[in-house]
Amino acid sequence: MTTNDLVSDYLTDAGHTVFSACNGLEALRLFQQNPMELIVLDIMLPNVDGIQEADVVFRLRRGQL
Repeated sequence: MTTNDLVSDYLTDAGHTVFSACNGLEALRLFQQNPMELIVLDIMLPNVDGIQEADVVFRLRRGQL
């Protein structure tokens, strides 16, 4: 069982809807299509790393992109 599985199971059991992405580009697509209150990122994501991802999400939320 991976860390992603553990976190996903914990949040699902707590009643939250969980979306998982295999890479940064998929995560951005999911973010743009679904309202989210919490985002857990891996800084080692393929394509777009978690730090870049956080910057894009922050700017999207502020209407800067």
